[in-house]
Amino acid sequence: RLPNEAATLKFIASTTTIPVPKFLDLYEENGLLHLETERVLGISLEDMASKNATKHVTNCLESSVLPQLRKLRHHTIGSVDTTLPLTPPSRITYRDKRPNWVRKTSRNTDFVFCHNDLGQHNILVDLD
Repeated sequence: RLPNEAATLKFIASTTTIPVPKFLDLYEENGLLHLETERVLGISLEDMASKNATKHVTNCLESSVLPQLRKLRHHTIGSVDTTLPLTPPSRITYRDKRPNWVRKTSRNTDFVFCHNDLGQHNILVDLD
């Protein structure tokens, strides 16, 4: 999953104005794969008590982030890097243990970019 995450960070940074951590490196050390990004300051939306902050973030998501993601269309499902294997979200692979997944394709750009974990725990809020 980390190579896909690295490809996605670079893709989103280069094709949208959505703020994402800057990709620095993807490397293996002691048999473990590591994804290094620039440190991002902020408070998790999940940890904020302010209803006003949640309202502001929802407004930002609906007016800027989601429309930009909807415009990112592709002819195939899976990673933005089509050289990577198709890896469905864990909520799918938890129940379906098949060893290989066939990549669905289309002659058109029918597939829309999806963030499979756009929850409050995954959104940082800059208090400034």
